[in-house]
Amino acid sequence: MLAKDAQFAKLVTVKTDLHEFWRESSTDNLYAATGGIERAAVPGVGAKYVGSEVDLLLNWQVDRHLTAYTGYSHFFAGTFLQDTGAHNDIDFFYAALNYSF
Repeated sequence: MLAKDAQFAKLVTVKTDLHEFWRESSTDNLYAATGGIERAAVPGVGAKYVGSEVDLLLNWQVDRHLTAYTGYSHFFAGTFLQDTGAHNDIDFFYAALNYSF
């Protein structure tokens, strides 16, 4: 291992996640996190599968108070999105610093 003896490597973690998104029923809308309708149900479209998201997160505990993290996510559009309008897959990156007292 290249960094197994490095002090910072003991404070770094890598995490992966998989998220699946579904509609509650085939007549339900797709809702945003705020509760508003993101995409309305379309009569005759019974698909419930909205899509999947794969996340890769790198977390570094810099010191007792400071944590830095960065991540990458890819969203795969599912059948409901494909059947009801725009449905491109999406890639996004993010980073943040968190200071705890």
